[in-house]
Amino acid sequence: MELEKLGYTFDRNEKEQRIYQERDFKALRELKKLLANNISFVDAIKAVVSMGLEGKTPLSRLAFSQMKSVYRSVN
Repeated sequence: MELEKLGYTFDRNEKEQRIYQERDFKALRELKKLLANNISFVDAIKAVVSMGLEGKTPLSRLAFSQMKSVYRSVN
């Protein structure tokens, strides 16, 4: 999955299958929104990864400002 290639991590079970958590669904919903706003696939993936939704990483000010600039550029 492209998200993982750029650093997003999913929980996995003992068979290495992804275990989807609420944070993962949030990341996928955000990816869908970005793509619907004509953000390129690669830029959308990078934006979602930079949001820090995976694990326990909080959304940083930098990631938030990057997201604001992405949304401004499409509107």
